[in-house]
Amino acid sequence: MGYANKVKKKCIHCQQCTQHCSFLRKYSMDLSSFAERKELAYHCFLCGDCHRACPKHLDGTRLSQEMREENPQGFRVMKWKKVPYKFANNSNKVSKELLFLGCNFPGYYPKTSRLLIDTFEKYQIDFSIDCCGKPVYETGDSGMAQKSIQHIINLIERKNIERLICVCPNCYYYLKDRLEIEIISIYENFRRWV
Repeated sequence: MGYANKVKKKCIHCQQCTQHCSFLRKYSMDLSSFAERKELAYHCFLCGDCHRACPKHLDGTRLSQEMREENPQGFRVMKWKKVPYKFANNSNKVSKELLFLGCNFPGYYPKTSRLLIDTFEKYQIDFSIDCCGKPVYETGDSGMAQKSIQHIINLIERKNIERLICVCPNCYYYLKDRLEIEIISIYENFRRWV
C-alpha cells in the first residue's frame, strides 16, 4: 500500500488532522494511525478536512480511497442502480449550460428540484437528473466510477454543454477536476443573476 506507507513516514503526529476531522476524532487517531486501520476505510467521510489542516499535506481521502480499492465492498445494488443511473432524466435538447441536479438531491428534495428546474427553464437552461459517479467511487470501484464519468462526458458532448451548474455539493467537488468544461455551483450561478 503505497500511500499508506507515505502517510506513516511523513506524519509528524501534530494532531491537526484529528482536530479538524470528526471521523478521526471519533476514533481518537491521526492519519498515521488511520493508515494502520484498514477496517475503517469505509468510515471516512472523504471530506478532505484532514488534508486542508495537515502541515505535511497528507490526504485522508486519498488514503481511504486506496484502502477501499484494495478491499472493494459489494454494494452491487447501488452499482447496478448508479451505472448508468436507472432514474436518469436527460433530454436531447442542445444547451450551452446544464443544471445538474445529481441523483440524491432530487430524491430528498423533489419540490425544490421542480422549482429549480422551472426557474432555470425560464433562462433556457436544461436540466439533468443523473449520477456523477461519486457514490460508486466511494465503494473503491474506480473502474465503474469512470464509466459514470464517461456517461456524463457523452451527455455533455451530445448536448453541446459548455458549463455545468451543480446543485449537489458532492457532484460539484467530484466533477470539477474530472471534466474539461466549466463547472460552477448553483450558488455561483445565482450570484451571476443578481
